[in-house]
Amino acid sequence: MDLRHLIFLILFSLSTGVFLSFGFVREKEVGAKYYLIHGLIVFGTSLLSYLFLAKLELDSAFWFFIHLACVLALSFAAGKKKALTRAAYFTGGIAGMGTIVMDITLKWPPANQGTLMANTLMSMGVMGFSMAAMLLGHWYLTQPKMSIEELKRVTLITILLLGLRFFYGTYGFGVQIWGKPETEIYRYLFGGTGVFVLMRWVWGLLAAVILSYFIWQTVKIRSTQSATGLLYILVLFVMTGEILSQYLAFFHGIVF
Repeated sequence: MDLRHLIFLILFSLSTGVFLSFGFVREKEVGAKYYLIHGLIVFGTSLLSYLFLAKLELDSAFWFFIHLACVLALSFAAGKKKALTRAAYFTGGIAGMGTIVMDITLKWPPANQGTLMANTLMSMGVMGFSMAAMLLGHWYLTQPKMSIEELKRVTLITILLLGLRFFYGTYGFGVQIWGKPETEIYRYLFGGTGVFVLMRWVWGLLAAVILSYFIWQTVKIRSTQSATGLLYILVLFVMTGEILSQYLAFFHGIVF
């Protein structure tokens, strides 16, 4: 895999994760404009990832363009045609994940496909929902009377995904250093790819989980401005950690 294709996977995973978050907010609360604006952002990010950063194989391109069509359909149908909106959401979600699965299947040997798929799909979840929570928090600045339950729901899902990612990543981190003598662990963590391994765990996992506690506390008291500010920081932590995770997985075979 080259760097351009890695960037494609990161951008497309991010946009697909945000798209999946649409199913966890209520249209009567956020309004149809929420889906239109953020749906077009998802569409633009996905299209950019394809046009400038990757050349997909035929099978993965098929799923990719179905996903794009569904994103557009949902963006314009939300608040008007419920049946079309639901169909576009479920089909687009399956097609988005299908694009990632097919892309990895076509480009990697069977022995590595399972762990790479799991790692990339988990990245999709934490990147997408943390970004969606931040965007939703920002939406409260323009819709101050909106129910706080929407932000609570998306934030809670984000925290649950971060928890799953933390335990999965911590296990993978432990595998890297388990049974090694202290001097070897020191050389591993502070030299070569070990620096990225350490940064990925401390910055992208531990710091993100700790910060999520404070985000939840601010959301509970309906301090949406403070929560949005903290969510900006969380997105930075998560994006940094997941970029490092994907780099280590696809370039060095270190999956966590």
